[in-house]
Parts: sequence; C-alpha cells; structure tokens
Amino acid sequence: MTTSTGKMVKKAGPGTAVEVTGWKERPDAGDMVLQAANESDAKLAIRNRIAKLEEKRDLEAVETLNEKRRAARRARWHERERKLVAEEVKRSGQSLPGMLKSDGDDFTQKEYRVLIKADVSGSAEAVEEAIKVLGNSEVKVAVIDATVGEITESDIQIAIAADGTFLI
Repeated sequence: MTTSTGKMVKKAGPGTAVEVTGWKERPDAGDMVLQAANESDAKLAIRNRIAKLEEKRDLEAVETLNEKRRAARRARWHERERKLVAEEVKRSGQSLPGMLKSDGDDFTQKEYRVLIKADVSGSAEAVEEAIKVLGNSEVKVAVIDATVGEITESDIQIAIAADGTFLI
C-alpha cells in the first residue's frame, strides 16, 4: 500500500487514501478486506464471495421472471373471464352490471428495468441510488444489477431475461 505521496504504509485507517497493488480483481465499495494466512485460503474466500454474488444475482433474475409469468397468468385469466362474461351477455341478451370492467379499471404500474455498468464501483452505486428514487404513479424504475466493467454476454442474457435496459 502506498499513499498519494508515494510513501509505503502497512496500515491505513478509515479515511486514509491509499493505493493497493497486487490484487487480481478490484473489490467493490464496502467490501470487507481480509488478510489470509496463505494464497489458497485467499482464493477460497474469493470463490465463496463470487458464488454468493452470482447466487444473489440469479435469484433476483428468477424473481423478475416469476413476476412476469404471474402477470401474464393474471392477464390470461382476466381475458378468459371477459370472454365468458361476453358470451353470457350475448347468450342471455342481458347486461350483467359490474361484471365487465372498463379498460381504465385494470391499471397496473409499469416497471422500467435497468442494468447499470460503470467504470468504478462508486459511480455504479451513485447512479443506482439516484435512479432508484425515479418514477411516478405510472412507471416504477427497478435496478436489476449494478456492476463495474465491460458489458459481457452474461449481462446481455440477464437483460434479455429481465426485459431490461442498460445504463452505461
């Protein structure tokens, strides 16, 4: 670790700016930095962290897909119900008050899903926090993932699966 003046330090307290060299991957803001007894323990800790992050990301993608499926199922059910009521009205020639809803009564809030890619984790977090509060009664903004680096094939697959958009 070195300070901005180039001085080597072994310890850096909170608020002390240092440059750390020797890491293969950049940690995210807020990640715990642990010292390992040997390289194999460090690699095991890294693998565990990556597995947890991937599991969390996958669970969020699955939940998004499940919600889309539930919404589609509700829409199909409502459409079947409308057809049955329309057939009954046609058959009997009588209107059934309260059974047929107007299109305005079936309002659901739309969701704009976003994946964020940034050059540094602080920027990704800042953009994520800024857009989480966006939205109104008609549209809600949902952040699916906020990561650092280039857009990868797996990012594209997540965006397709979640019906999302990239913010770079």
